[in-house]
Amino acid sequence: MGVKELRDTFNLATEPDASARKAFLDYKTQGGVQYQILTFEGSFADGVAFSIKSNLIRPNGDPNMMARETGLLLLSQRQRPE
Repeated sequence: MGVKELRDTFNLATEPDASARKAFLDYKTQGGVQYQILTFEGSFADGVAFSIKSNLIRPNGDPNMMARETGLLLLSQRQRPE
């Protein structure tokens, strides 16, 4: 699975409220174990920019599921004006 597919999964979870234009996959070593981490950058429907990182993805973890969870986390953290 490529970064484009991860971005598409993120966008499916956040539409129509937000859309990622960029997605990055990086690696982080912790305790001798290499984890993946996703970063999504884009904007909300009102034009406000966002950047959010996923939780660490364990070896043999599901990056697709983490992309979806990160999208839902973004929406839950969004503070809407009253």
